[in-house]
Amino acid sequence: MPIKRRLDKRRKAVAPEAWEMFFQCGHDFMGDLDPLGLPDPLRCPPDSDGRADAQTAWDEAARDAWLQHGAAYMRQWQQQPDRAQPWALETYGPPDAIGGSHAD
Repeated sequence: MPIKRRLDKRRKAVAPEAWEMFFQCGHDFMGDLDPLGLPDPLRCPPDSDGRADAQTAWDEAARDAWLQHGAAYMRQWQQQPDRAQPWALETYGPPDAIGGSHAD
């Protein structure tokens, strides 16, 4: 009988730079965060439990990433012509305000 392969339940990590687009606009258009293995909520049927679960997983991952990398991101961020502040700052507030700055 073949051995059943088990999925690694630990969340994979990506380079802090992979979060830049997500922090800026709230979506990973280029798939830089695909190595995390999170299902994209936009690819799930609307009003489904799968979409709600996927959104919850993304929200948790994004909040954790903002806590970890948000301070460094804000140090290098430059205001865009169409955006006064990044999406993550609008959504989660200053990185120091939601739990302090972790090692970058």
